[in-house]
Amino acid sequence: MVKTRAWRLCATVLAIGLVAAACGDDDEGAVDAEPVASTTSTSMAEASATPSSSTTTTSTTQPVATTVSCTLPDEALIEAGSLTVGTWLPETVAGDSFDSDVVYATAEALGFAAEDVRFVPIDFYAPFLDGLERTYDVAVGNYSITEAREELADFSDGYDRKELVLVATESSPASGATTVTELRAATLGRIHNPELPFSQDYIELEIQPSNEAIAFEVPAAFPTAGAALADGSIDGMVMGEGEALWSTGEDLQHASIIAALPVSDSAVEEIGMAFEEDSELVGCFNEALALVAEAGTLEELESEWYPELAEIPTLSA
Repeated sequence: MVKTRAWRLCATVLAIGLVAAACGDDDEGAVDAEPVASTTSTSMAEASATPSSSTTTTSTTQPVATTVSCTLPDEALIEAGSLTVGTWLPETVAGDSFDSDVVYATAEALGFAAEDVRFVPIDFYAPFLDGLERTYDVAVGNYSITEAREELADFSDGYDRKELVLVATESSPASGATTVTELRAATLGRIHNPELPFSQDYIELEIQPSNEAIAFEVPAAFPTAGAALADGSIDGMVMGEGEALWSTGEDLQHASIIAALPVSDSAVEEIGMAFEEDSELVGCFNEALALVAEAGTLEELESEWYPELAEIPTLSA
C-alpha cells in the first residue's frame, strides 16, 4: 500500500511558501452549561473511552527543522505558554500513540517544548457539543472530518488519511481480485454509518457492483458481517483500514485484508484536529502541520505506527 496521508499538507506548504497563516481576532469564551445529549453516531473504530487523568509526557519524535512564522495568542490558550490537548484515547493521554506523536511534532513547530504539552481526558463527543466549558486548546483522537462535524467545530487540515481496504476469506472469489473492475461481480458488504459514508460512497461511485452492497447495522455489524463472510453470503467487505486491522483479529477472524483500494477523491476519509468554532488557533496549526509533513515526519510516524499496512498490495483501478 502506498501511503498518501501527507499529500494535502505538503500541497499546503508548496502553496503558501511557508508564509504565516493569519490568526483571527474573534473573541472566545466558554459557556458553563450541562452537556446536551448527542445523537451523532460513530464507527466502531471510534468507539469512545474516557480516561481519568491528565498526563504530561516526553516526545520521542524526530525534531522539526523549522517553526511557524505566526504566533498563537496567549489569550486563545487555556494556559499561556503551554498547549493543552484533549483526547478520549487512553494511549494518547499517556503520550503513546500516532496522534500524540503528531501533536508533539506540531507543537514543536509551533514553538512549544515537549514539557509544555499537556494531555487531558475528554469525552469523544466533547468537540461537537454546545454549552460545554472548554478544557483544552485542541482535541485529537481519530476525528474524521465530515460536513456534519464541520458545522459544530473547526478542523485543521487533515494529518492522516484513512484508506479503504478489501477484506475477504481465502476461499472467496474476491480474494483473487487484482483490479477494482473484478469486484463488480462480487457481493460486497459494508458497515452502515450515516455519519461516515466513505465505504458506501466508494462502492457506489468507484466499484459500481452489479449486486447491491449489503449494509450491516451496528451494534451487531461486525459479528454479523463475520458470519456472512464465513458462510459465503458476501464475497468481501469494503471498510476503513483501522476497522479492518481491528476486526480481522476479532469478529472477522476468518477473513483477512486482501488489498487496499485505489485512493479516490470521491470517498476520502481524512483525520484532523478539532477546535471550537471560530478558533484563532487553526491557521497557525495548519502551517505547523504543513511543516511537519514537508519535513517527512508524518511519513516516518506512519511507518512506525502502521508497519503492517505498508505490506498490503493495492488493487489496480
